[in-house]
Amino acid sequence: MTALLPALVALISPAFQTSVPIVEVHLAKGHFSPGKVHIPEKGRLKLINDDKVPYTVEGAGALPGDVIVPPHQERTVDLLPHPGRFHAIIEENPDAELVLEMAGDPEAASRNRPLPFDAARRLGRQPVLFEPGQDPAYATYTTFDLVGHGEEAQQAVLRDLYLIQESLAHEEPPEDFRLFFTPADWRKFRQSASMIYALGPGAYASRFGPRISTARPADLAPLPYSTSLGLKNPGQRDILVRVSSDRQWFNQQVVRWIWRKLQGRISKPTMETGYANPNGRSPILGGFFDGTGNPYAQEREAAVFGDPAGNGTYLALFRIVFDEERFRAHSLQEQQRLIGRDREIGKPLKEAKPAAHMNRAGADPHTAILRQPFVFDDGPEDTGLLFASLQATPRALDRLLHGFMLGSPRPAQKRPQDLLLNYMHFKSATLYYLPASPKGSYPGSIRFGGK
Repeated sequence: MTALLPALVALISPAFQTSVPIVEVHLAKGHFSPGKVHIPEKGRLKLINDDKVPYTVEGAGALPGDVIVPPHQERTVDLLPHPGRFHAIIEENPDAELVLEMAGDPEAASRNRPLPFDAARRLGRQPVLFEPGQDPAYATYTTFDLVGHGEEAQQAVLRDLYLIQESLAHEEPPEDFRLFFTPADWRKFRQSASMIYALGPGAYASRFGPRISTARPADLAPLPYSTSLGLKNPGQRDILVRVSSDRQWFNQQVVRWIWRKLQGRISKPTMETGYANPNGRSPILGGFFDGTGNPYAQEREAAVFGDPAGNGTYLALFRIVFDEERFRAHSLQEQQRLIGRDREIGKPLKEAKPAAHMNRAGADPHTAILRQPFVFDDGPEDTGLLFASLQATPRALDRLLHGFMLGSPRPAQKRPQDLLLNYMHFKSATLYYLPASPKGSYPGSIRFGGK
């Protein structure tokens, strides 16, 4: 009987009952083999590199990011849940093409998932990362300045922010929201709800005492792009908070709860709200795939938290007004020329210019950042992106902006500007440090060095 126990356990385990189909594709001599596959429901893709060189596989709408496959190794990829026909390429050989006919995952939206706060807290982090295919529908940002003096004034604000952050993962909704949720509704909804907070340079000012001022991260400073981006007011503040979930009203009311909690201790609070790109397609770009070139898996960890991984990171936030109507007035052919992709299937165009958006935004393999865009729409001439990026060092963002999107600072390199910059108007550009969330304390605690 004892000998049968392992077999019985395996028989009744969820993994045994719900085996996931895996479809294998080889990368050989710079091409895919086979060149077309069908992915059944909930299926995964295994990429096997038979060559001596690494390959980067991109598949807008299908892959959760750029998948790097080292020489003579394999990577198994969790695909995005949307059904349809998609195309993947090898970035080192764009002529190589893989057609993915995907049945999708119809149960993805209803499946229970880990609470963002709990999953991040176990790693000593704030819940800043969204798992592929599980991006919240909405995000609301608030920024404000601190008005107090002394170490305790700064630390008390951070402690109160942490208590609010933690409460969004409790079994019961916070008291301010108890009347809006049934127990069952709250248990499901909180799987999408999370909050982060980050500190600007002013949060480490000398008025908060020597321990705090010396804890300021080395690379934390206002972004030096005011002239290049045409900014009149960069918008840098002491504290940034982001609340995200699948309900816009909830995010905004949590922000107002924060304001009430911190009344008298903060000044000039702001609020900005945006919605996520549906299925990875940008509404303000007429349905083109955008922001699909994010790092994936361990490359994402290294890009955001550093290698070896730490638990804090830098968050840059831009408010970019986009001239949507002027862009959409162009013919489809002209739109595709500006973006560098086929709108329908997301495939990069072979004839795309070096200045096309997809080529400029991801032209340098050394500028790995994690993009988290949300669309805002505040009127006929005020729509665009709340564009957040996460990076282990601001230098990665600097290389991307100056060397590739804004054109090279060295004329001899002759790198062109991103064609979409003609439709983009930067209204603010700010940088914050997102501290770790140490066990037994709160993000930014001076007990753990303020980081």
